[in-house]
Amino acid sequence: MFRLRFTPRPRVFAIVAGALLVIGIGTAPAWAQQQQQGPPDPSIPANDGARGLVYDGFKVGTGRCKGLLEVKSVPGACTHGPDASFAGTDV
Repeated sequence: MFRLRFTPRPRVFAIVAGALLVIGIGTAPAWAQQQQQGPPDPSIPANDGARGLVYDGFKVGTGRCKGLLEVKSVPGACTHGPDASFAGTDV
């Protein structure tokens, strides 16, 4: 009776896994750079007091707040803006 040797399989698996890892690492910087760009600069919408959306204390974000709103009284403090109140809530 003869014996089968399976030694090439782990070697092939290691080569394929290494190649996939290198390809994945090579594409990661492009993906990360795309994530850092963020959405385009928003404009400050009009206040909607009935829904509790007041934008008076915000300005369009710059620098690290690009794509968000920046709190006027705290430079560098970023926010997505106010949240609307729950239905049936009077603000």
